[in-house]
Amino acid sequence: MLNKKVLTLIFVVAFLTLLIGCYPSDPEVIGIKVSPDTVTLSLGATIQLEVDAVYDDGNHGDVTSDCIYVSNNTKVVPLFDDGNLVAGQIPGKATITVTYTSNSKNKVFTDTVEVTVEDPDIIEEVVTPVRCYTITATASLGGSISPSGKLVVLKGSDKTFTITPDTDYQIADVLVDGVSVGAVTAYNFTNVIANHTISATFKVVELDHIVVVPDEMILCVGQTVTEGLLATYSITAYYSDGSTKDIDFDYWITDLTDVDGILDFSDPDNVIAVEEGTGDIIISYTEGGITAIDIVTVTVKELIVVQDSGQNVINEGLDRPYINWEIDCFCIEFTFVNPTPHAFVFDYRVDGEAGEMHEYSNLVITGGELLGEYIGLRYNWVVIVGVGTKTVTVCAEKEVWVGLRVGAENDWFLDWIKFEVK
Repeated sequence: MLNKKVLTLIFVVAFLTLLIGCYPSDPEVIGIKVSPDTVTLSLGATIQLEVDAVYDDGNHGDVTSDCIYVSNNTKVVPLFDDGNLVAGQIPGKATITVTYTSNSKNKVFTDTVEVTVEDPDIIEEVVTPVRCYTITATASLGGSISPSGKLVVLKGSDKTFTITPDTDYQIADVLVDGVSVGAVTAYNFTNVIANHTISATFKVVELDHIVVVPDEMILCVGQTVTEGLLATYSITAYYSDGSTKDIDFDYWITDLTDVDGILDFSDPDNVIAVEEGTGDIIISYTEGGITAIDIVTVTVKELIVVQDSGQNVINEGLDRPYINWEIDCFCIEFTFVNPTPHAFVFDYRVDGEAGEMHEYSNLVITGGELLGEYIGLRYNWVVIVGVGTKTVTVCAEKEVWVGLRVGAENDWFLDWIKFEVK
């Protein structure tokens, strides 16, 4: 009969065996699969291999970076790591053995890849495997394309290329399979099902044109421009790549031939407008052998009286309401004078401004030079009640009207005295 110790041992072993059987073991690797398993490359071309571990539960897992890769012909395909296969510089064939060691039970699994490296200068066309195609990317002097060289891509996949110009260069054109797609900074091949080429060319960034601001100068006869004729002007250079740059005044060249005569340049720091007229100042800037020009149009004008009936002078001589004025360039200082004890309303209008109706607008003037006319609209009234004067300064771009149309005596009214910038 078995003793108690033996019986106890038998019971413990049976219990542990039953307990272990209740918990499933981790899935085990039963093999590996390399993709693609057949590759044809041009000299120096690359392709990324992918290795999947196959488990006994039907699942797969990426073990590409955990494998060891050995080439049986290192002249055709040198040694490499992480599944990034790089063709050598001589044509031929090689077999790549891929080895994976399972961590769980230290089992070793292998698979192979058959590689053919061909020289495109020897054969008419690189014949890629059914699942792979070649995209050849090149760039001219002045920039880069990334990635570059001959790249092998899987059938149906996408590949994006970035085009970058060097400093002082711009993209001139990008050709895809020999056809221009414009000066693009990136191009994406989608669903690749054939061999392709992409090439980028670059050119030096060049001066395109200049812009001077402002592009006109309006002066009045007798006006003096101090601190340099173009001291307040600016010039901007525009380049072929769309960039801009402000140009220092010291690099301008100015041709004043066309304005010599309407302007006096005896003192460059105090240029005087001496005569009515129009002319162009030609401004040029040169960079990289290219000269660009722009024009500033100079117009010299004068504010002058174009309509005056003479009644204002008569009024002044008879101690009736009158107007004195003094012209300063395109401004006029009016002095409105009422030497009488009565109330009178002077008025002025600048650059055709709109007027408004008032209580006397529809009254008919019964005497003086405005006999039979309506008093009309109100613009900028200047009211003087009794003896007195008022001074107003106005500036105009085109014209100024001044007159007297409301007051105690119709006979003393003044028709519009008109001034124009000419």
